[in-house]
Amino acid sequence: MCSKTMHGIMPLWTMCACLLGFLTGYVTSSSDVTRSKTIRQLISETNRLRGADDIILKNNLGSQFEQPDITAFIPSSEIFWKFRNVQSQYGYNLDDKESVTTLMLYHIGRGRVMSDEITDGQTIISKHPSNYNLRLNIFYDGRQKIITVNGAELLVRDIVGSNGVLYIIDRMLAPVSSAKTLHDYLLYPDLPGYQFQSIARASIIAPETKKATNGIDHQFTAFVPPDAILFPMPNSAQDVLFFNTTLLNHTIHAHLVKDTILFIPARGELKDLQSLSGSIHFTREGENVYIQNNRVRARVTVPNIPVANGVVHVIDNMLCFIYKTVFIETNTTKSLSIFASHLHGIPGDLLSHIQSTSETFTFFAPNNDAFAKVPRTIQQRMAQVDQLRSEVLGAHIIKGSDISLADMTDGKTFKTINNFTLTVRKFNNDIYIQNGHVLARIEQADIGCTNGVIHIVSSVFRLDQFTVLDAIKGNNQLLRISEMLSHFPELEGVLSGETTLGGKVTVFMPSDLTIMSLRNETRKNLFVDHSDRALKALKGHLIEGEALATTDIYSTVLKYTYGGQRVEIQNADNDFTIEGSHIVAKVVTSDIWCSNGVLHIIDNILHLPTRNLMDEMSRHGDISSISNILHLEGMKELSLSLSNEDGHFTMFVPVNAAFSTIPRSRADALFANSTLFQNVLKAHVTSTGSKYTSDLYDGSSMRAEEEFLHISRESSDVFITNNNVKTRIIRPDIPAINGIIHVVDTIMYFPFYIAAEVMYNNAKLRAFYDLMKNLSDFSNLLQDQFSQVTVFAPSADFLSSLSSEDLQRISSSPQALRTIFKGHVIPNGLLDSRFIRMNMQHKFTFRSIYGIPFTFEKQSTVAGTSIDAGYSNLRYDLDINRDGFACSNGVVYVIDGFLDYSFKNIIDEMKAQDKLKASLQNIMGIFPPGVEEDFRDVNNEFTVFMPAGEAFLYLSQPEILYLHSLVNSSEKYQLLERHTVNGTALSIEKIRATCGDKNSTECVLSVDVIFEDDETDDVLLEWNGVRAKIIQSNILANNGIIHIIDRILFKVEEESTTPSAESMNTRGVNAASNTFSALVSYLWIVTTFCIVHIVKR
Repeated sequence: MCSKTMHGIMPLWTMCACLLGFLTGYVTSSSDVTRSKTIRQLISETNRLRGADDIILKNNLGSQFEQPDITAFIPSSEIFWKFRNVQSQYGYNLDDKESVTTLMLYHIGRGRVMSDEITDGQTIISKHPSNYNLRLNIFYDGRQKIITVNGAELLVRDIVGSNGVLYIIDRMLAPVSSAKTLHDYLLYPDLPGYQFQSIARASIIAPETKKATNGIDHQFTAFVPPDAILFPMPNSAQDVLFFNTTLLNHTIHAHLVKDTILFIPARGELKDLQSLSGSIHFTREGENVYIQNNRVRARVTVPNIPVANGVVHVIDNMLCFIYKTVFIETNTTKSLSIFASHLHGIPGDLLSHIQSTSETFTFFAPNNDAFAKVPRTIQQRMAQVDQLRSEVLGAHIIKGSDISLADMTDGKTFKTINNFTLTVRKFNNDIYIQNGHVLARIEQADIGCTNGVIHIVSSVFRLDQFTVLDAIKGNNQLLRISEMLSHFPELEGVLSGETTLGGKVTVFMPSDLTIMSLRNETRKNLFVDHSDRALKALKGHLIEGEALATTDIYSTVLKYTYGGQRVEIQNADNDFTIEGSHIVAKVVTSDIWCSNGVLHIIDNILHLPTRNLMDEMSRHGDISSISNILHLEGMKELSLSLSNEDGHFTMFVPVNAAFSTIPRSRADALFANSTLFQNVLKAHVTSTGSKYTSDLYDGSSMRAEEEFLHISRESSDVFITNNNVKTRIIRPDIPAINGIIHVVDTIMYFPFYIAAEVMYNNAKLRAFYDLMKNLSDFSNLLQDQFSQVTVFAPSADFLSSLSSEDLQRISSSPQALRTIFKGHVIPNGLLDSRFIRMNMQHKFTFRSIYGIPFTFEKQSTVAGTSIDAGYSNLRYDLDINRDGFACSNGVVYVIDGFLDYSFKNIIDEMKAQDKLKASLQNIMGIFPPGVEEDFRDVNNEFTVFMPAGEAFLYLSQPEILYLHSLVNSSEKYQLLERHTVNGTALSIEKIRATCGDKNSTECVLSVDVIFEDDETDDVLLEWNGVRAKIIQSNILANNGIIHIIDRILFKVEEESTTPSAESMNTRGVNAASNTFSALVSYLWIVTTFCIVHIVKR
């Protein structure tokens, strides 16, 4: 358990570990990283399993979790810490090695079991020395599938390690299974402090049952009351039970379900079971599970005790056997104490009827909460006036009938003992009883009695002749709001019905608990200094013209209030709430029926923020981790800032579950560094204004207290990114006096997972990870927690667009994988959004250790940036915030293609270039025959300097005519040689490096290379006085590199410009045709150039 240090002050990291231990989540978690580690290593590295790790380490049990082919079911740390407080109840001592060893071995199963392989009722043998079984079951909570082991839910599933599978569960598997049969366990229970002698010895009258429960041929689920529950039973009742063998046999059998083993989970639907005598029905109320058989209800107090032939559940009442009259049952039920006290005050003749054991009754008994809805003055009057008391009580009692819940069909009517009519109404799967305009919901049905049945209801009949104002002023939960209303006569007039022209009203009023939870200065500021604001807000709690009860609201309704504000009322899954001006209030007391409407009591004030950010966070259990952390001494500066009610903040607060999956090493690093921890928290806060989600625009940014917050929207989801860690708003717009809270699903700024895990678990990145993971340099680098790596990962969508042949060609080629690795991974640099923002002017280049230049350049596109790895045709838009995924050892960006791998040959790549569309066909027509086929050959490499369309504009008409009339193959090959290099692919960087010195022997170009000495850093090729500038370099093809130049490396000497007559005569018609073709091409080129020029302008 978390405890104080010697000096009484707990270190920050220890406090945080304790605060963050009590978290839950429901995920499936596995990756290549986990698969390389043993179950023991995974436990030690998982932050949520600190408790188990400490136990394993202290008791030297590590080797047990290193064994091959195991399935481990390990409770989260908070379960271990809670178990310490109750361990003695189960007979365990976590400070005793032998006790711990047997307990922990019971949490290890033999063999690997994946969750998708589990079937309901499946068993797995544990590593406990006695080889006890563990039972796996499947339940459903709505549509959500729940998998359990001995009733403990598998919270985190399928963490696959090198030697087995790890599951995180929500309970200790305690007690460990007993080797005793059910019969022997009841005689000699292993559970300390419990005795079941009465039931066990009574089974003597059922020898067949005794034999079955003492053998292993049948399995049982037993619901067993301990002796302590039976001892208070009156002697008369015990005599009836134990001296009537038929009744006793029937009662014993009502607690046994044969050939079925049911372990009870903490949540999920529990279907009825057929016992050996009667049906067992389950209900959940909060965290409690109740069972009922023959209209007798019991609470399960100790569930899931495994025995050799089944499971035992300890309950707090004996099922089936009914021995109390309706009068006695009413007087012994705590929740009916007020109703019972009034029964004693009714006239003697009526009281004697009710006390009779020979007459049958059905009671619809209002619970104490129902009476609390009635104004105090009317309750006092009822206690003083016998006639009123008799009238009210009689309206809840039916004589001569035993009416069970199954008898209550919608619209059915009954007459009470004083001749009032009760009508059954069904709403939202609930059953109500109506008298007049009051509807009382049945809270608990079918409490069996010897002379009838009791149904506990939520409202009192015949006590509804009071106004909403009377109800408020007479309710002990509304004393404060009653006092405030006295200052607002306008509201009192509406609530009393005096100014509503006889119309109905629906009112939601905040309770005293709500009002008193506010700071004194806040109450004074709102209700005294600025009472006009309070009045406006309270008007937003009234709906005129209709009385809306829970029965009138099936899901969600929108209404406008007396003050003109819009409210949204929801009634779903027993959660009745109202929202006004983004403030949500839960209805804590519903349906106070009044003569002029309905009153509901709520736990918040609508329309008007009444708490600062620190106070507001403390109200929400799902963000309690951050709230608790901010109250630590080390966070005082930030908490004071958030408490300042003059501020205007927007907070993105991680939900508790966001902390539950932090790897232990990263959690330790975070908690040990208070400065870093504060920066992480500050990264979730901006003081630049209070913004609702409607104010968070796609692509916008805000300055956080640490770094920047970047907003992105996808469909209806709103995402926030800080330092390339993205989070999603899961509960928006919680107003406070000094800001707005948005609950988010992830902790920003500080990444927790290494690059390998991020890529494995991200749908956009997984395909590239799978393609590259067999390259050891890639996988080792991404799994190295100390590396600082940047990865540009082609998206899953892009890779899925490739043919299977292309992907196979890459994956089967170590050279291709190695090339892609170098062109997409920077092993020596963390280029996250902060780094890029700080280094970006217009553009900048970062050169990796492999010499690859990665260039970021600002663009006018939505993304705002582009990225390339030195190849101008493989440049992609990059939104450094939206497309980046931070890792604990780097950052991964998703892009729309490869940066250094092309699937097109030289010809196809040139055809794809806009600058070559006007020139390619003409140039290829001038080159020697067969060149196009050569350029398509992927088994060779080329460097091509291809003239752009504009190159022809630099030639005279005679030069163009001459080019197109070339028949001399040697001239064609010389022209080709000046524009190509065969056998090698030269990048512009390689040309700079090898051809910078005219005396260099490494330069393989047949022309001179000139480097301009100006800021443009242009590269020119020169031949015979003709200079061609490289206007686009490094266009990558799968068999070479293309550079686009602005001139053709060609020149006609004056004496050779005009062909001789002899040459013309030799060519004949062909020459004329070529001349005409050249003229047409020339005119087409000029026209195209002009059009392009005009369009650009």
